[in-house]
This record gives sequence, C-alpha cells and structure tokens, in this order.
Amino acid sequence: MIHFNLGCLHGEAEHYEKACAEFDLAAKGRESLATRFPREIKHTEGAGMAYFEAGKVASIQRDTESAIERFDKAVPFLENALERGSKNLKIPTTLRTARVLRAWFLSKADRFEEAVEDWERLADLGADGLFPRRLEMAARITARAAGEDSERTYLTGLIFALAAGAAGAKSEKAANYAKTAVSLLEEARVAGYFDNAAKVEILEKAAGFASIRGREDFRALMKRIKKK
Repeated sequence: MIHFNLGCLHGEAEHYEKACAEFDLAAKGRESLATRFPREIKHTEGAGMAYFEAGKVASIQRDTESAIERFDKAVPFLENALERGSKNLKIPTTLRTARVLRAWFLSKADRFEEAVEDWERLADLGADGLFPRRLEMAARITARAAGEDSERTYLTGLIFALAAGAAGAKSEKAANYAKTAVSLLEEARVAGYFDNAAKVEILEKAAGFASIRGREDFRALMKRIKKK
C-alpha cells in the first residue's frame, strides 16, 4: 500500500515519472503476493489496480507504448478478480476504463486489429462508469484507424452507443450519440457487415447496445437487417 499511496501523491503533484515508478513497484509487489497466496483475491485486485494507475499516468504523459504495456498487465488481473467474484466495486469500472484506454492507444499506434478485441469485450461489459467524452474521442480515433471498412464503421457505431449509455438516458448529448451510433450501424449494414448471424445477435443482446435498442431508428435498422 505504501508504494500505491506514494504513486497517488506524486500523481497529484504532477510528478508523473515518480508516480509511474511507485505504481509499478506497487503492482510488482502485489503480483508477487498473488503468486504466493493465490486464494487471496485482494492481491490480484491490487496488482490490477496498480498497473491500471501506472497506465493512466503513462497516458497523461502521452507515452503510448508505456500506457499499452501497463494496460496489458492490468486487464488480466482485473478480469481474473471479476471472474472470481470480487466484491470491490471499483473493479468492473476500472476494467472497462482500462479496455477503453488500451483500445484508444492501440488505434493511435496503428494497431487497430489488436484494439478490436477490447471494443468487442466492451460490447459485452457495457458503459457503466465510463466517461462519454473519452468514448467520443476514442470513436473519432477509431473512425480514422487503418482497418477493414465495415468493421471499423461498426466499431465506431458501438463506441458511440457506449457513449450514449454513459451520458445518461435523457440527456441531449446521449440522444446525439445514439443517433450517430445508429447511422454508423446502418452504414455497416449496407456494407454487408451484418450478413453474419452471430454479429446480428450481438446487436440484439450485448450490453453495449442497450442504450439504443429502444429507439425507433434502431428498430427500423433491425428490420432491414433481418429482411434480407
């Protein structure tokens, strides 16, 4: 805990290199304890949270490779804690945010294919606890990323749907995000993306699209998809 707390203090003081170093020490210490005491879920949680905080600091420094490296380490620990029934309420939101930030930096680094996995998992995880503005920026980066056109369009639509969910059901911003999401999904439909039945099922069931399923334009989209 000492190294983690020092990392927080250095971060607040904008001493980012020192903060990252302290979070790394905290993460490695927790990782070692998780190996020695595998039944103690708190060490798995601690390693995931510390690597996540190190990734956030690297993000602030705009150190793309360092951020990706830390998030690569954070995600497995956070997922493992969640799968084991963690009661730490921060873990689900931290996992979602880690995947958003990693996907963002992977896309910026022209590693779009690797970013796809994070966005697909976020479709399952939903938008709880995420920041709409961060998702909007990630959507715009994804829209410009190198990749297969219909998949890139679909993923950008997914991210705007997540942003709509994160913005709150009745806000004007949420409505705008939702409208953009449906428009992009329609483009993906026209390009043949939903010819695969498994992809249609994701639209119908995944938590990431919950924010737009009640919309009339989304229901019309689903009718066009199923009409073929």
